[in-house]
Amino acid sequence: LTVKDISLSYDSKPVFEHVTMDIHRKERIFLIGPNGCGKTSLFRTLLGMQSPNSGTIRFGSDIETGYYDQIQAGLHEDKTVLDEVWDRYPSMTQTELRCGLAAFLFFGDDVFKPISALSGGERARVLLLILMLSKANFLMLDEPTNHLDMESITALNNGMKKFPGVIIFSSRDHQVVETTANRIMEIINGQLIDKITTYDEYLESDEMARKRF
Repeated sequence: LTVKDISLSYDSKPVFEHVTMDIHRKERIFLIGPNGCGKTSLFRTLLGMQSPNSGTIRFGSDIETGYYDQIQAGLHEDKTVLDEVWDRYPSMTQTELRCGLAAFLFFGDDVFKPISALSGGERARVLLLILMLSKANFLMLDEPTNHLDMESITALNNGMKKFPGVIIFSSRDHQVVETTANRIMEIINGQLIDKITTYDEYLESDEMARKRF
């Protein structure tokens, strides 16, 4: 992904300005910044869900993006867990789907629960399974650990470490960040600062970093 000098504002109020980055295969980038700094807006802009006021965004060839939305939009409240996934991947057999759902802790009659009856953690697991089954090789994960229990966070962490493509993610889970991220980008006062370090190196180089996190 090559991004050159993009800026975004709402009602003439800048969200971020002059953002430039080059992202390469196997990079797992932790995007850090205080609440309201523009992390979600940056994700949505990179994905083309909203247009920047200026600048260019260009993905490489054969890139398929996947997005985890922290507000968990996109699920159909009237569908069951099984149908929500099956309708997106109709070529899969029921056995294949049930195996995938079991890996995300949906067993037995759990697969017939309506989406409307799921907890925040259960909805997160459905969305992560849908993302896993996609052909995405460039993931943008906006607070994927929210609502998850420790077992689910561990499974997500392991999957992120093994993922062969690119990941940009935000998270409040120190363990996930420490064991997954190999590059840090921080939004401060509307500017994106590319640290080009691991999380440990980032903390060592900036004594205020842990407080900001």
